[in-house]
Amino acid sequence: MHAAIVSEWGKPPKYVTVPNPDNTSGGSVEVIVDAVGVHNVVRSRATGKHYSSGPLPHLVGVDGVGRLASTNEPVYFASLRGSFAERVYVQPGSFAKLPVGADPLQVAAFANPTMSAWMSLARRVRAADLPKEWAVVVMGATSASGRAAVEVARARGAARVVGVARSAEGLASVDGLDETIVLDAEDASRTDFSSLVGRVDVVLDYLSGPPAGALLATLGRGRGRTVQYVQIGGLAGEVLPVPTAALRSCKLSVVGSGPGSWLMEELLEELDGLVTAVSRLARRPIRIEKLSAIESVWDEEKDSSERL
Repeated sequence: MHAAIVSEWGKPPKYVTVPNPDNTSGGSVEVIVDAVGVHNVVRSRATGKHYSSGPLPHLVGVDGVGRLASTNEPVYFASLRGSFAERVYVQPGSFAKLPVGADPLQVAAFANPTMSAWMSLARRVRAADLPKEWAVVVMGATSASGRAAVEVARARGAARVVGVARSAEGLASVDGLDETIVLDAEDASRTDFSSLVGRVDVVLDYLSGPPAGALLATLGRGRGRTVQYVQIGGLAGEVLPVPTAALRSCKLSVVGSGPGSWLMEELLEELDGLVTAVSRLARRPIRIEKLSAIESVWDEEKDSSERL
């Protein structure tokens, strides 16, 4: 069969012929793969620098949609062992049936970006500490994950959603925002977040770096307010600058969200709800390419308006 394999870290994956997957030990479920998404985490893992990259050779991918070989039922599946292949074996329970009427390509493109917000709110945020009408800030709201986070937050009960990003035009295109904050164009650390003091319960942060530091410093002025800060991505930097005064001056908790901070068993418990939520997202542009073109399209400049 064919697969997309990275044989040297930092180089694009190649379309190669590989042996059919082995299930001699039994216990796994065979999936015929129909579509996979080139998510940010997929690209990061392929550099060898992600904490879940594993050894070489590296089978690209973390999830996809396909059909169970035994029944032909359409499913979404998750696998840190890779997914960019014609067939894969996955663990029992690591897949969810697609809802009737779900678009498999949309699910393949957006399940992973949606997963970050879903797992953050389902497993990393303490629901018992949220007020009845809670407010959430999405840092990086114009990214694919950020846009999905806005919808997920609404679906899970947020009464107010604030979007933060560099582009006012981009923020205007994000449906479901009650308020927007545009990052300072010259120095994101100078961004004015004062309107959020005492008015935020949850932060979903896809940016990190200077914008996050500025927000945390501002939130520290909200005396007595319980704020749950969930760090998810590093679009603006890989270091989260946490002002110590912010930790002392308000009820601020800072946690991360990703494989490891939540267990695979927890993800599997959430798969049905996640896939249902993804199937209900507003349709967004996607770009479709054959697996055989993976090497040629891998390093092309990404169009943020569509998912590959």
